[in-house]
Amino acid sequence: MRFITLLLLVAFMSLSLLGFTAMVSSSMDHATAPCLGSLAQNGACPPQEHTLASALFHTNALKVFSTTLPFAIAVLAVLSLSFFGFSILDRQGGLGSYTLELCARVRERIRVRTTSLFRLHKLLARFELSPSSL
Repeated sequence: MRFITLLLLVAFMSLSLLGFTAMVSSSMDHATAPCLGSLAQNGACPPQEHTLASALFHTNALKVFSTTLPFAIAVLAVLSLSFFGFSILDRQGGLGSYTLELCARVRERIRVRTTSLFRLHKLLARFELSPSSL
């Protein structure tokens, strides 16, 4: 568990550091390659002459990175921990009997419902005049 926590922490910090250095170290002319901030926000960067607008745009792009990345990591962590927990329960035998019992109950409910609907259909077909509805 500590290893997974450490791995997620290192992944988050490295991606955050990579995104921050890519935004800070890129040249502001944006002539050769698109800006990382414009790719994150699906918009064009403000011109260099508008310093405040450009700074706010890139700060907002950093905010997008800082909110999206932890959410994606949290979803991935919850999914992996739930799969890991179910595999542990299955190995101990606690999940197997419960799963079989639940499947048997669901199958029985489906069987009862379909047979009752089939009986109802036959009953209603008797009142129709068409012989093909039997």
